[in-house]
Amino acid sequence: MIRNEKVFMLERDFKPLIEGVDIRKDPDTVEISRLALSEDYIASRKGQIVQAMLYRKMYRWSEKNGIRFWYFVVEKPYFNKLKRIFKCEHIGKTYLFSTENVVAIAALLDLQKARAHIKKKNWFWHKWYVGLFA
Repeated sequence: MIRNEKVFMLERDFKPLIEGVDIRKDPDTVEISRLALSEDYIASRKGQIVQAMLYRKMYRWSEKNGIRFWYFVVEKPYFNKLKRIFKCEHIGKTYLFSTENVVAIAALLDLQKARAHIKKKNWFWHKWYVGLFA
């Protein structure tokens, strides 16, 4: 995770995605950067468990360190999956990286809103992230 005092990759390497968008640089904001798992691995049961554990660890770290907002760049199909669980928000433009033939978007996740959404929609996931099974 990149803290607010550093330049986010979003601002430097993915600038076309956020043209005209003001990026928060408050102490409660980070960018998730370079978190990647292969599609084949994510499709496996083991990959899904690892993915859930990574998100849980990031959530817990954020909670402990007073972080409320996460910025990240993600492929559009994966964003649609995340949005159903976490209620994250698409910001800026959709962009086709033609060299990789990948459609990417920038997103912002408000952990307070995500927690409320998960609590309402899925009891198990709420307890998983908030801590019943800690």
